[in-house]
Amino acid sequence: MLDQIFQIEISASAVAWYGAIVATGSFGIGFFTFLRDRSKVKLQVSLAFLTDTRTWMIGVRAINTGRRVVTLAGAGFETTNGKQIVSICNNPVSVTFPYELREGTSASVMFETEDLKQQLKEEHLVIKYAWYRDATGKLYKKRFRLR
Repeated sequence: MLDQIFQIEISASAVAWYGAIVATGSFGIGFFTFLRDRSKVKLQVSLAFLTDTRTWMIGVRAINTGRRVVTLAGAGFETTNGKQIVSICNNPVSVTFPYELREGTSASVMFETEDLKQQLKEEHLVIKYAWYRDATGKLYKKRFRLR
């Protein structure tokens, strides 16, 4: 008796449309999740004065704004002719590489301003940008001019 009262017919085209809508929605959600969960590193370049040593330093700071841990492999500057100035000093206020940068944290590398200016002046170079490189080889950069 219930078979006669409730009879539902679903056409093949309705099932196809339903499947297409669900598949498109799940693809969109997956793509959004992929974009949201990737690693993102922002750079800040600033001038700092260390009172204990009475020296001016250039600080290059990497901030992990993404949702993945990033392993930083190096930092430095690139000049207009393609030469790279790399951080190799063991400065007490700088991080040592490789450095694991967790979500929401930052790391800084400091360069002595006078030494950098002297090296640039001797070789007639101009800095284009500051950079950090991660373990996968991806380069994060920020435009910077040393005056």
